[in-house]
Parts: sequence; structure tokens; C-alpha cells
Amino acid sequence: MVISSLHEGASSPMAEQVDGLLDKLRKLIELRRKPMQEKHLALMFWNYPAGEKNLGASNLNVPRSIVSIQAALREEGYAAGDPVEENDVIETAQRLLGALYGSVALETLLDEGLAGLYPLDDYQAWLNTLPRQRQEELRRADGDPARHDNVREIDGRDYLVIPRWQLGNLLVMPQMPRHGNLHGHNHHHHYHDTDSAPGHLYLAAYRYLQEHYAADALIHLGTHGSQEWLPGKDRGLSAYDYPWLAVGDMPVFYPYIQDNVGEAIQAKR
Repeated sequence: MVISSLHEGASSPMAEQVDGLLDKLRKLIELRRKPMQEKHLALMFWNYPAGEKNLGASNLNVPRSIVSIQAALREEGYAAGDPVEENDVIETAQRLLGALYGSVALETLLDEGLAGLYPLDDYQAWLNTLPRQRQEELRRADGDPARHDNVREIDGRDYLVIPRWQLGNLLVMPQMPRHGNLHGHNHHHHYHDTDSAPGHLYLAAYRYLQEHYAADALIHLGTHGSQEWLPGKDRGLSAYDYPWLAVGDMPVFYPYIQDNVGEAIQAKR
């Protein structure tokens, strides 16, 4: 991350970049010091190739990996919920994806405890902190967030409904589609898109993890997701580049296949 620039031959710190780096370092220190049973972890899996039944990563058995990760966390003292089996992971993950494809109602997920609520006004407030160019890009790409398909009014307040599975202090969710929802959109045409802004739900899910779930760390499970392909600098990201806007100060752990060196370089953004 670039934290200074040259001005009239002298190096000047860039305040927002320095703040971003310090916030990341603070989170890494907190992650090291916090007791295991108090840590909140999040795990994102991918929906690739397209299809509401598909969860995968290059040659990685995703359901078995989630079972193994949960078991290892429990053994190390993390409060990662009751043990789950592969079939549990497959069935639940497919229900979460079904909500994005339109075959499972968001209300049904809420009733089943398989969705979180992110207040729309919290997302709007965050959006308003961004540079005007970013705000305009996001609204051009995905319209008014208040009109998003995932917005529901509950007890007089509007929320973005985020599909997710809570296993104690381990939260599992699909990475949200780059644009809109998956029904009626060819989401995977944008998977490697480094030009167009992401949709509101995409960023809202990451904000939900940081603001409301208070994740201490995020696991991006396997090769590969779409966060590293969001528009922004190839190296030395700005605090206002989309890859940084997504993950913010969360420490990210990213198990990656060894023989995909080209895309691994992109993932190191």
C-alpha cells in the first residue's frame, strides 16, 4: 500500500492511506491477542461455475474443506458451533445460493435463521463517505440501493438481507454476485471484470461482516473469488479502490492453488 507521495521533491504522507494501513495493522494485532473463543471469523465460498447448486474452487472439495476447517477451529478452542457434516454444508450452501438465484425466498431464509440484516441507512451512510466519483459509479452500476431486490422492510426499518449461515462464531456465506442478483443476470461474465463497479449487495455483505458481525478475520476459500478482480490499481491500492473498499481492514486468509501463478499474482493485490 502506497502511503506517501512526492511533492516538490519532498515525501508527504497521504492521510487516508496511512489511516488504512494503521487500521489493518491494528486488526492484525487484535487478532493475535484476542482469546480464541472470542474471535469472530467469516468464511466466503464461491459460486463458480454458474448454477445455484454449485459451490467450488479449483480442484478443492469445498464442503469437505468447510467441515475440516470448522473441526480444526473447534480443536484449537474457537467457538465455531456444533460439528457439521458434508451433507449439511452442501444443503445449506445451496439454500443460500438459491436466495441469490430467486428459487428460495429471502423471507424463508430469515425464518430459518439463514440470513442477516444490514440496515439500509447504515449502508447509505457508508456510501456517503466515499468520494463522489465512487458514489456515482456505484449508482450507475446498480441503481438506487433502496430499490435493490434484497431490501426488506422489517418493523418499520429497511434492511439489506444477507444470506449467511451462523456456526457459533464462524459465519459462512457465499460471495455475493458482482452485479445485482443472479436471476436475470449473467453474473459470471463479470467474474474477471476489472473495469465495472460492483453491485450494492456485494459491498454491503463485506460491510455487514465488518460493522455488524465484527469479523476479526475473513477466509476467502479457494481459487478463486472476484474481490481481487475489482477495479483499482494493479499495485499499491488506494483506500478508495474497490478491492480495498470491500475487505477494508479485515485480515484475509486465502488458501490458493499452487499451480495458478498468473492469477495468484492478481490475488496478492
